[in-house]
Amino acid sequence: MIKNALRNGFVLSVVGAVLVGSVIGWLLFGSGGSGTPSKSTGKSLQVSLRRGIYPPLGLALEQPTSWLTTQPSGLLRLSSPDAGATSVVIAAADAAGKANSLRPQINSQLVKAFNPAKVIGRTHGPIGKIPAISTAILGTSTAKRKVLIISTAVSSPYRTYSIQVFFTKPTPTRQSVLEVRNMLASIRFFSPTTG
Repeated sequence: MIKNALRNGFVLSVVGAVLVGSVIGWLLFGSGGSGTPSKSTGKSLQVSLRRGIYPPLGLALEQPTSWLTTQPSGLLRLSSPDAGATSVVIAAADAAGKANSLRPQINSQLVKAFNPAKVIGRTHGPIGKIPAISTAILGTSTAKRKVLIISTAVSSPYRTYSIQVFFTKPTPTRQSVLEVRNMLASIRFFSPTTG
């Protein structure tokens, strides 16, 4: 299911290699790794957010008002308004407590799906308030463009979630980086409901 979701609609290119090392930690966790979303940075950079609540997945987050939201079966896909140059995909992939086994499985699937690909870094920091290990993978799309994927798995008391961030531009804008940071920092989990 996840491999198909990754290929569908994600023709991706790369964040430059020089940028990768410094961006990964800052992107996910900011300078302090506090897990608290910031609404602005710099002189004029602002993010307009709205609360997104997704009962079937058991999660809520602050998401940019300009981003597009789709919910194919079992997934939440958030895409930036610039033709989806930045995308976040979240799946309630397994039962609670499975993050340590799910993370390498997902990373292996990503490396195979975006072959040739390689792991270029790992970092520790929270997704919402839950500690996580995130992996950066530099891969190749079916259109032979480089793609940067930041992937993690986190376990709430209810489910284990697979979360990936995809970048399609050679250098992500500061706006996109801030928007992704805010979303990841704001994630809160609750018991999923069926409708």
